[in-house]
Amino acid sequence: MKLLENTHLEAINSALSIKTGDSKIIGRIESYSCKMTANDKQMYKRYNAEQGGTPHDLQALSPPQTSLGTSPAQGCLSRSVSGDEEGPLCDTISKKTLFYLIATLNSTFNPDYDFSDAKSHEFSKEPSLQWVMNAVDGNLNATAGDHYRSLRSALWAAVDKEISLHGCDIYSYNPDFASDPFGEDGCLWSFNYFFYNKKLKRIVFFTCRAINPLYVPDSGVGSDFAMDEDDEDVTKLTKLKITSDLDGFLVSYHAHACLMLDVRAYVSALLSECLAVFHERQQVIHWLTKSVLRTLNMLRFLISLSIGVYAGIYIAQNYEVPRVDEPSKLYQRVLQFLEENKKKP
Repeated sequence: MKLLENTHLEAINSALSIKTGDSKIIGRIESYSCKMTANDKQMYKRYNAEQGGTPHDLQALSPPQTSLGTSPAQGCLSRSVSGDEEGPLCDTISKKTLFYLIATLNSTFNPDYDFSDAKSHEFSKEPSLQWVMNAVDGNLNATAGDHYRSLRSALWAAVDKEISLHGCDIYSYNPDFASDPFGEDGCLWSFNYFFYNKKLKRIVFFTCRAINPLYVPDSGVGSDFAMDEDDEDVTKLTKLKITSDLDGFLVSYHAHACLMLDVRAYVSALLSECLAVFHERQQVIHWLTKSVLRTLNMLRFLISLSIGVYAGIYIAQNYEVPRVDEPSKLYQRVLQFLEENKKKP
């Protein structure tokens, strides 16, 4: 059986976890496709081999618990399948449909429980949809009160949208105490309803129970192994001390972790600031270096210019430089000037 995801049913399931003053309600509604998986086909093959006959053979169901003592004739609608008994028997179910119910139980409670050996007499067919709704509403109203009354409309609307309630056959699972997954001590009530829509090939399973949260199951070993009140008090004090120490450690650890995070953040911020200042100073140093180099280049140019001017003045004052009237005779005059100056001491 393949579980079908449904967000509306998931929301209802969350709301079905209810705590009241003296009880706790745990419920869930799940939708399954009747299209068999590979494992389902293998189980169905073994189931048919063990049961014998054909998949369409009918098996007797027990009368619904909701009708016992109220309207017993409603649950007894068919006679014996074998024809050996003349008295009226309860409703019947085909082997294939019964397998669907068993496979749904296995899918829901796997791996804690195995219902492969469940028998048809552990199931019942409910008289009507209204009968089932009244039974569900009665249990939940009595235990959850206003909380369920505010949830009721949304719950049944979500189920109806998923399975089309008026087109369903409704079955219930009512096992003996040993086979009941909710048969533990402290369980106030429980129900398991299957809404089977043959046309849609789908089953919606609604399971719910109410338990006493303060109930402590008996070990069954005997008084020799029972814990007296002093031992219980010591155990409670020990648990409280362990819890307190653990809480103190967690608080201390959290404080140290926060402090370490603060130190890391402070160091990181400080390093970032230092890097920013260093970067700014590096830019200033770079600018100063470029300015100094430019100044030195300017000084070198000025010095070179001054030397050139001074050399020109010196030559003009100490040497007789002939005027050149014609540019074409410049070269000859320069050579003549140099020859004359070589002869001077």
